[in-house]
Amino acid sequence: MRALLLSAVLAAPAAAQATRIGAAGGVSGRVTAAAPGASERGLASGGAVFFKDAVQTDARGRLQVMLLDETVFTVGPDSKITLDEFVYDPFTDAGKVTAQVTKGVFRFVTGKVARKKPEGMKVKLPVGTIGIRGTIAGGRVEADGSALVALLGPGADNNAGERPGGMTVENAGGSVDIDVPGYATRIAGPDSPPTPPFPLTPELLAQLSASPEPESGGGSGGGSGSASEESGQDTALGGQSAAAEAGADEEEQSLAETSSFASQSLGSGAFSWDDLRNSLASGSAFYTGNGTYSCSGTGSCSSPSGGTFALHFNVDFGARTIGGGGTSSHFAFVTGPLLISTEIPGSNIPVISFAALTGDAKLTQGTDYVGSDSNFNGSSFKFTDSRHVSGQLVYSDVDDTATGSVTSVCNSGCPP
Repeated sequence: MRALLLSAVLAAPAAAQATRIGAAGGVSGRVTAAAPGASERGLASGGAVFFKDAVQTDARGRLQVMLLDETVFTVGPDSKITLDEFVYDPFTDAGKVTAQVTKGVFRFVTGKVARKKPEGMKVKLPVGTIGIRGTIAGGRVEADGSALVALLGPGADNNAGERPGGMTVENAGGSVDIDVPGYATRIAGPDSPPTPPFPLTPELLAQLSASPEPESGGGSGGGSGSASEESGQDTALGGQSAAAEAGADEEEQSLAETSSFASQSLGSGAFSWDDLRNSLASGSAFYTGNGTYSCSGTGSCSSPSGGTFALHFNVDFGARTIGGGGTSSHFAFVTGPLLISTEIPGSNIPVISFAALTGDAKLTQGTDYVGSDSNFNGSSFKFTDSRHVSGQLVYSDVDDTATGSVTSVCNSGCPP
């Protein structure tokens, strides 16, 4: 298990692109995501984010992405970020996180990887790279590639027990360290050195707002607070104003919402029902596979032996249903001592709606649905991604019991 996430991300590119590394939350406006070579898909709150996804927002778009190590990226309007690299060992918190921002507004709160080893996280810009030594930073990439990058917290005297933040911004022209929240640097080009750190003005801070501009009329805007209020420095220094407290509460609520979406859609690390719904908008697919079983008992399996069994079923992505079609969707014996005739005994999977299901994409006969043969109660199957399903056979009649495993693969009408 320890090597599971590591091996998944370091596998061949085609496999790696299907590796889920996080979940989206707080989505507003139009937000899309696309893996290399794949079609663009809409991204909603609770939706999965995959390795190498390029996430893009429109003029009213905004979202947060929480990765498996609890790194959180906030992406503002007219922005694009690509999750270039993610390696994470949940047993040791070791790993590597690399993201590339090519345009727009971004913020990030470092997670377990950067806390374990700060050099394990980097953010690439068209004009340089941000190395992280703390928790909260942000920036804005202009259309010409130039960038404004700021350290946003926490301060050295924060009352939350967090270690002080810090970052290094570098490119071919040089590097600059920023250790004081509320300070920033500008980078004009890939060969132009970052400017010495300078304090953010309210106007510059407004440029780092991840919220869309109001469509009309008034509104508080993003520049009404000072840099120290925005970064939480008033709280860190003990001078808590009502505005600073409100800003902190809003940020906590936003992060809590993203965390909640992440825990729901990521579950135990398995593919979720949200993932399945987001994988294809319409059409029907067929999944099939044969596995092996072993059996024992006093009947046909009085001498312990085994054979093969099948798991195949339909998925209607438009109707959001699984199963149906009689024997085209079932667990069934194919060979061995328990086989009576062609794929008998077997247990048909009825039509099951997954339109409102939450959590891991898994179904168990006798718990989640009623199959046509109760001897198969306890048999289950779960999606490991949009094209692969892991099944577990459990069978028990008056004389014999059998268990087995199978991987069923989509072979027609498949998601990309």
